[in-house]
Amino acid sequence: MAVAPKLSATEGSGKLLTYMAAGLPVVAFDTAVHREYLGELGVYATAGDAGALAQALAGLLDDPQTATIRGQALRKMAFSHTWEYTAISIETVYQGLQ
Repeated sequence: MAVAPKLSATEGSGKLLTYMAAGLPVVAFDTAVHREYLGELGVYATAGDAGALAQALAGLLDDPQTATIRGQALRKMAFSHTWEYTAISIETVYQGLQ
C-alpha cells in the first residue's frame, strides 16, 4: 500500500505513477491532482485530515482483496501515462489551437 499525503492543489504528484506501476493501492488526500492520476481507483481522505487518512489506510488493511484489486487496476492505468501517450495528448491540444 502507498500513501500520498501531499496537499498541493496545483503541483504534480509524479510519485503516484511509481506507486501505480508497482501495483500498489493508493491512499491519498482528496485533491484534484490526486484524482487526476488515480481516478475512482484511489482511496481518498479529506484533505488535511490526518485522522481520515489513517481511517482510509485502516480500511484497506482490513480488506486486502479490495486493496489487491485496486492495485492491479492502478498498474494497468499507469501504462496509459507513457511518454508516447503524453506526446500525443500535447499534440492534440496544439492542433486544436490552430
